[in-house]
Amino acid sequence: EKEKSCEITNLIMDMFIKTFDNLMDEESHKLIEKEVNSAQLRPNWHSNKKKQNWHWHSSIFQDTAMLPVAGDKEIETISLKTPYIMNLWKEIQKKINETLEYKCDFARAYINAHTYGVDGVIHHDDGDYTAIYYSLSEWDIEWEGGTCFYNKDKTDVIHYNAYVPNRLVVFDAKIAH
Repeated sequence: EKEKSCEITNLIMDMFIKTFDNLMDEESHKLIEKEVNSAQLRPNWHSNKKKQNWHWHSSIFQDTAMLPVAGDKEIETISLKTPYIMNLWKEIQKKINETLEYKCDFARAYINAHTYGVDGVIHHDDGDYTAIYYSLSEWDIEWEGGTCFYNKDKTDVIHYNAYVPNRLVVFDAKIAH
């Protein structure tokens, strides 16, 4: 088993971006990938009301901004519905707690997919931190698919996080990406 590692850390303009490779053990990663691949993605998800931004989307839990965090009952329901996604959440929560000494709560979870030619709109998220997990095992670096991070004026890229299977990137939700 590959040792879980923290590969890349960038503190850019007081903004936090941290990448964890080999987040999950191989069996867990495959089960998450299977769950993601079986999700019913809806086309034409319009995530930004101000700009046209169409992509594939599947809700796992509360995918609308600024909703209350999940309580014990919701966590139990999600665990029954998507057990491997909840295992992923527990690992994400552990990494955030260890790295930032920050207790994070489960607020929402969803799957987004951007097929070739369907780019996202530059935006920032609500909340304190955002976590993105790259779940697909079969990936070619030439397909791109990673996450660009932009300066506050959204005029320049400050960091690019390449798509690497079983990689987690955690970042300050206020960073434009």
